[in-house]
Amino acid sequence: MLAMLRIVLGMAVQNILLHRIKSLVVGGILFFGSLLLCVGLNLTRSVERSMAESIQGSVGADFQIYDKKARDKLALFGGAFFGREELGSIQDWTTVADSVSKLEGVKAVVPMGFENGFLGRGNDFDNLFQKLREFTRLVRVPANAIADQSSTESQSTALREHIELTRKNLLVLKSDLENELAITSDKPATLARIATVEHAASEEFWSQFLKHLADSPQELESDLIYLDTRVAPLAGDKAPVYLRYMGTEIDVFAKSFSRFMISQGSIEPGQTKWILLPERFYEREIKNIAASSFDKIVETMRTQGLTPENSPELASIIGQLPNQYLQLVFAIPPAGRAELTPKLAEHLGKPDGTAFEDLVREFLTIDSRNALSRADWFAANIAPLAKLHEIEVGETLYMRGYTRTGFLKTLPLKVAGIYSFKGLQRSDLAGSTALVSLESYRELYGVMSASNRKELDELTRSVEVSGARVIDQGSSIEDALFGDSSTSAAAPSAAPAPTSHPEIKAETKREAMTDTQSEMKTDQMAINLAVILTDRSLARGFKQKIENQLNDAGFDLQVVDWKTASGLVGQLVTALTAVLLVSVFVILVVGAAIINNSLMMSTLERTREIGTLRAIGASRGLVTGLFLSEILVLAAIAVYSGALVSLAINIYLNKVGIPAGGDFVVFLFSGPRLFPFVAPIEPFLAATALLIVSVISSAFPARFASRIQPAVAMQEKE
Repeated sequence: MLAMLRIVLGMAVQNILLHRIKSLVVGGILFFGSLLLCVGLNLTRSVERSMAESIQGSVGADFQIYDKKARDKLALFGGAFFGREELGSIQDWTTVADSVSKLEGVKAVVPMGFENGFLGRGNDFDNLFQKLREFTRLVRVPANAIADQSSTESQSTALREHIELTRKNLLVLKSDLENELAITSDKPATLARIATVEHAASEEFWSQFLKHLADSPQELESDLIYLDTRVAPLAGDKAPVYLRYMGTEIDVFAKSFSRFMISQGSIEPGQTKWILLPERFYEREIKNIAASSFDKIVETMRTQGLTPENSPELASIIGQLPNQYLQLVFAIPPAGRAELTPKLAEHLGKPDGTAFEDLVREFLTIDSRNALSRADWFAANIAPLAKLHEIEVGETLYMRGYTRTGFLKTLPLKVAGIYSFKGLQRSDLAGSTALVSLESYRELYGVMSASNRKELDELTRSVEVSGARVIDQGSSIEDALFGDSSTSAAAPSAAPAPTSHPEIKAETKREAMTDTQSEMKTDQMAINLAVILTDRSLARGFKQKIENQLNDAGFDLQVVDWKTASGLVGQLVTALTAVLLVSVFVILVVGAAIINNSLMMSTLERTREIGTLRAIGASRGLVTGLFLSEILVLAAIAVYSGALVSLAINIYLNKVGIPAGGDFVVFLFSGPRLFPFVAPIEPFLAATALLIVSVISSAFPARFASRIQPAVAMQEKE
């Protein structure tokens, strides 16, 4: 038996060498097929694993728990249209967390809640007039409260410079309104706005302003109010910045997600009204447009190697940069302007006395030749003197969102810091969600906090003392407003006693009407809970364990894995797996078809050879074995060579990494570079699968060859 096997293998090797060209063609196809299969499988699995790490390491965790009666499906990164999902709520998340934490293998349970909000912003004139108010306050400080006389003179000079800057911008606004006059249908209203701006920009107005500054604080305040309420609104508001935010217990979150890090600031102990802004959002949306544009220029030209000539987006950024000069001027304080003016004039080759605004506009006028050098000069000289972000750490922003009953809610939050996920700083997906305290989230969601309920109780008692009718918790809003059958139409209605904060009273009363009926344990409310395991290898079958635990404890909640909870992003991982399987199938089918076709052609060409073998006594089994041995030897050499080369490529890529070309690719790669994992056995398993398919696909040609009759074969002509 062994002797016969050696003979067959020897003949197979001789035939392979005899038909070198065909062997090289078939072997080359199998080699590249094996190489593509092994490298593709490894890269696809590496991307799938990396993307899973991005999702699970940011907010996805291993499992998510939320209300079983939810109308919508949980989507951690936003739904299909990024609208608001109706997910119900978990009234007491601590009780649920305690129950789930009893399971062996659970590392942590983190409360969460996602919503979409926006940051309301004013306009450049709001900033100008706010700084004007600050300058007037400093100038009006008594002399004995200022360190020296030179400081007073410096503040006065700064005030006059700021007034000149304000007047120039008012003239620009007037010009814009005059252009609008040519196309508007409401010309009287536009003419009235032009007259208002013209008056505010006049020499007469500012002469009176300085006179009031010196001797009439009350008139000065009237001037400032006029600018704030009559002039600033004419410029319109900036476009609101939309921001997705997540409420959580930050201590639990920080301990549970190892990639989480705060790059600037910190949350003070006991602080409840705070927000952590994502670094990507902070640098893209909150940063001064000119500074942000220079960041994009550096990233595109220096990191990606693109130029305005081959990048339309970069060309657009460079083209629009000079239009941002006013915002950059606003961001630089008077002392900084004084320091920068001679430096800019020297750098640009401009004469002394050139206006600072003109220097800045000239500096921002760039092209592909000087874009990087200007960006470097900006970073070294201008950035340290400017306020580069509209909102900085330690300041207060106003988050706006709609409560679950549809009311617009505004909540002041202190910017406690800037955060990111390690390795995902360039990812928009991982850097688009702000973090707020659960208490702040509940308030924006429309649930009354303990402090608000206490304030409402005090307000209710004060209203009762004044004799006003109090809305009963069980009555409807319509009954409260229009009366019902139990309310006499002639009953007197006393006005509620005035309070020092009527706007707070109105807001609180409205919340009372909409929220009192759903107040259970709202101080412990969360929307969903993230479950993190001690080892992700435990995930298989763990979902059922959590469900059983929740059912036994009497909780009407559902459990989903991280893929399902991630919505469209999680579906992308599933799509990658599908692409992987389809690719494998296509490679195997193509390989089988090529081998089958090649062997059939070889069989037809070798008919006389087969007939000779059959004539000298070779059995059908020997002929079949000979053909199968040929393809077995050829395919084994080709596919395992491809597997070895693919392993070498994977080892190389694991050391140097594959750079992420874009923001979303950073999320796919779970960092700026993908380092494919090295699994020495898997390439050879894939190659073996291709080898088996090759042998199976050669079975029909081999059987066909064995059935050729010797007499027929010997009659074939050369």
